[in-house]
Amino acid sequence: MPRERRQGMRHLKNIWSFSLPAVLWLDAAAVFAETSFSLGAGLLPDGAGKIMSAASAAAAACIFPFAWKRARERRAIRGRRLSFIKIRELIGLMRSNPAQLWLGTGFEWKAVHTERIMTIERSGLGRRIRNSFGAPYLHGVETDERNIFLPFSHTSGHTLILGTTGAGKTRFFELLITQAIVSGDTVIIIDPKGDRELRDHAREVTELIGEPGRFAFFHPGFPRESFRINPLEDFSRSTEIASRIASLIPAGNNPAFKNYCEEALDLVIEALLASGERPTLKRVRDLIVSEDDRTRLFLDLAERLSLDAHVPLSAPAMQSGQKQSRKAPDISLIFSVIKKNPAFKGLRGREEAINLYSVLTRDPVHFEKMTASLRPVLTILTAGELGGLISPDYSDLSDDREILSLSSASRGGRVLYFGLDSLTDSMASACFGSLLLADLTAIAGEIYNYSGKKPCTISLFVDETAEVINEPFIQLLNKGRGAGIRCFAATQTVHDLEARLGSAAKAGQVLGNLNNIISLRVTDAETQKFFTDTLPEVSVLVPSESESSQTSSESPLTMSGSESTGLQETREPAVPPASLGSLPNFEYYARISGGMLVKGRFPLLAGDGAEKESAGIIKGNNPRPAGDGKEKAR
Repeated sequence: MPRERRQGMRHLKNIWSFSLPAVLWLDAAAVFAETSFSLGAGLLPDGAGKIMSAASAAAAACIFPFAWKRARERRAIRGRRLSFIKIRELIGLMRSNPAQLWLGTGFEWKAVHTERIMTIERSGLGRRIRNSFGAPYLHGVETDERNIFLPFSHTSGHTLILGTTGAGKTRFFELLITQAIVSGDTVIIIDPKGDRELRDHAREVTELIGEPGRFAFFHPGFPRESFRINPLEDFSRSTEIASRIASLIPAGNNPAFKNYCEEALDLVIEALLASGERPTLKRVRDLIVSEDDRTRLFLDLAERLSLDAHVPLSAPAMQSGQKQSRKAPDISLIFSVIKKNPAFKGLRGREEAINLYSVLTRDPVHFEKMTASLRPVLTILTAGELGGLISPDYSDLSDDREILSLSSASRGGRVLYFGLDSLTDSMASACFGSLLLADLTAIAGEIYNYSGKKPCTISLFVDETAEVINEPFIQLLNKGRGAGIRCFAATQTVHDLEARLGSAAKAGQVLGNLNNIISLRVTDAETQKFFTDTLPEVSVLVPSESESSQTSSESPLTMSGSESTGLQETREPAVPPASLGSLPNFEYYARISGGMLVKGRFPLLAGDGAEKESAGIIKGNNPRPAGDGKEKAR
């Protein structure tokens, strides 16, 4: 049996064994020296005191390294002080390690660490050390920490961050976002809750590196401070816009209704594009809700075709500002001319006009009934201040708020923070977040298919992913790598993804495309099992005991017996699932870089005044005195 494996089983049992002998030998050396040099008085033969003092000191010196090591181990399993790192220190660490993403400090997790945890818990020491903030010995089973780096090239496979409320997901995001900003990436942050500290942190980093113009802020609760954006700006085909809007229809509706809505959306959006208009959510809403708006769009399109074909149409009907009835004879006449006159064949917009007329001739009651599930979604997204933010009026020169698109931002290396205010309006937040992901997916598709240049790296951070995830997000994970997009998605449980997507199979598609998995404290048993199932089993040594007794038929009063103890090798999960529920705040297990398992912890970023504020968040995280609470990254 390998020697280090046996030592791994024994070292925790002997964790205090060298401290007392070292102290006793030092005391003996002091006593012999005092007897020899001060007391004199012939208590010891000449020189004997000096020899015994030197021998005792030598014995203490031999034992001291082992005692020091055991003292470090004893201190480690009781927990480490919470650490802080200033943004400037992090930038310096990045410069000395280019092309690397720093994840904090820790160590590679091996079988010996699994054995040590099992020994601690079996001995009952774990119950004595555990406190209300977790099990500090999970990180304390190794005293030698090092910096943990993940090559940026490995993040293109996307990263999943698991963690229950309060485990430190947002603070971990701050660490990752800082490095993405400093690296010059386009950074897109989608935060359904709208965490003010996360927003202010992203702004502070851009100011610290001297590029405050890169940061832009969106939040429906602060419309005058927010930029405006059209989530329908980027697309390759009109059908993309129709499908991304139709995907917002709540799950559970009859598929026939959803298909009808998507077809109607496609027809009116095609006509809108053919007329030269830019699609916005408000314009699409008007065309779905109002028959008069659809009629005016048809007349505008007909007027364009009339000019291109040099064929005059019915003059009264071409007054596009005039309200027209669906059954007006001149509307039917215009349609007949456009469809049958050879002069109109081949003109751009002819097919779109014919298709739009087919919508106009549908029974209005039936049309309203079939689109009933779509209308509330469009109304929610276009009502109030939110409507003005995501359906910008390009002709309003009095509004000086910046209008951005994700495509222009991705080319300019911008840092965009989207606070969706889900606590105020969860449905509007979820719908808009889904539109953003669909818009970014369209950009990824365009880059993937048509761009001949190396794309600018886009770092996408999605907190509370389950609130905004949709099917386009699955496509984004599939083709994001080729488009230069790396995604960091955070969620509390895998059940959240299943509930949002409507099936475990689709949730499995998402999870299967996230190659790096970082788990902070998670309390859900299925999520714990999901993480540990991605890890291989390891061989560990566990104590075994056996007893036997026997008697002889010839001498029934004579008994013999034996008792033996030893170590038995078994296969166990590298990380016991229950351990994930005992992680202290800001600690994690991570499966990174093709399967390597690491145990890590990360410091809190401390900017101006941030250290004091952060200390309040984690007060009591370590029951031992923490001094000034500062610890530089090595």
